[in-house]
Order: sequence, then structure tokens, then C-alpha cells
Amino acid sequence: MAWQIEYLPGLLGLMGIFFFALVELTQLLSIKTFSNRKELFSMFMIGFAGINWLFAACDRFVLQWTLIPLPLGIQISGTLLFYGGVLIRFFAFKDLGKFYNIAISIEDDHQLIKTGLYKHIRHPLYLGTLLLFLGFPIAMSSLGATAGFVFTGLPVIYYRIKIEEKILIAHFGQKYLDYKKTTGALFPWF
Repeated sequence: MAWQIEYLPGLLGLMGIFFFALVELTQLLSIKTFSNRKELFSMFMIGFAGINWLFAACDRFVLQWTLIPLPLGIQISGTLLFYGGVLIRFFAFKDLGKFYNIAISIEDDHQLIKTGLYKHIRHPLYLGTLLLFLGFPIAMSSLGATAGFVFTGLPVIYYRIKIEEKILIAHFGQKYLDYKKTTGALFPWF
């Protein structure tokens, strides 16, 4: 019985990857064109940060190279962060609707979305990404995968937010600057 409880956060995290993949695949299949090829490198790096998940699972169940003995409560918190990130991304996709594009781009009829999650934060998709990429290694108790995300994923998320903000300011001007004053980038009022 102890083995089942000990590995429960990791196993739930592994199941969560399939849920995440389903949500992401649904969105990718809805995109008809990729309008900005310059962002492919940063998208690739976010995908590369996902390799940390594979390392975290291998580290937890096979290698145990950088495994740290986290209390079960912290591991479960990591699992909840992961699932929270997936849910945030799901609702952010829903809020954006047709204006979502994997590449950072502006459509001809683009509108500034300020409803749903976007009412409170400007970049809920990146918040969801941060939570799920950080939560999974914590659920797996893998220090190496957590560090891997911090050094690969966080800089890419920061980079993409900065690029996206410049593009949105260029397109929406004062309307976006006013929106920035009332919302946080990743967290409300922060």
C-alpha cells in the first residue's frame, strides 16, 4: 500500500500529460496557417522544456539521479499545479477563440480580448505553461527536471511575453497600454 501512495502524485502527473496533450492537440488542429515563422525557435524551446517531463518520469521511476525526498503533500501540490496549468490553458484557449495562434501574430480582424481569464491577467496561456512545466517535476520529486525547466522554460516564457507585448502595443496602442495598467502579466496586479 505504501508504494501506491508514494507514487500516486507521479502517476497522476503522467496521466495529466495525456490530458494536456489532448487539449494542446485540439488547439493545434484548429490552426489553419502559421503566420509568423520567426517564433518557431521559441516554440521549439518550449517543446524542448517538455523533455523535462520525460526526464522527471525517468528520474522518479528508473534513474533516481536527482530525486529528492519531498513530502507527499508537496508532491500532490506539484500534481495540482500541473492540472491547474492545463485547466488555465484550456480556458484561455476558449477565451481567445479564433484569435489563438501558436505563433505570435496579429490577424486582420484581431480584437483585444479582455474577458474570462484575460479580464484579470494578460498572459494566462503562459501562466498555465509555467504551472504545468513546474508542477510535474515537483510531483515527480525530480530536482534535475525542476532545474531544467527553470533554465530552459522560464527564459523562453519571459522572451515570448516581451515579444508579444511589443506586438500588441504596436497594434492596439493606447488601448493595450490602458489594459496593461489594470492587469498583471501572469498574476493579477503583478
